[in-house]
Amino acid sequence: VYRAVETATKYGLKVNVDFIFGLPYENEDDINQTVKVIEDLIKMGAKIHAHTFMPLPGTPFEKFPPGKSDRYMRKVINKLLPKGVVFGNFREQEEIAWKLYNYFSSKEA
Repeated sequence: VYRAVETATKYGLKVNVDFIFGLPYENEDDINQTVKVIEDLIKMGAKIHAHTFMPLPGTPFEKFPPGKSDRYMRKVINKLLPKGVVFGNFREQEEIAWKLYNYFSSKEA
């Protein structure tokens, strides 16, 4: 990712890098590493497109609950949003994913 961002920005391209937060099995170390990569990529000129994990039918993760962004990650993202270096509907994705999950979970019971 670093090399791709470096090469693209070197040639004047605008770079958006997608990140999905709240993945199954994500731990504190993963979150800290993700924050470091996000900060590095922003310094290199990239913008971050933020997403929340949404389990999709037909994927290995379809039975997992939706993601919830970690408190620390939300703090970092909220600090970066006003600077225009992060964008996306990750909050809405999280809200919608949980509504769908709760709806379909109640149908299975």
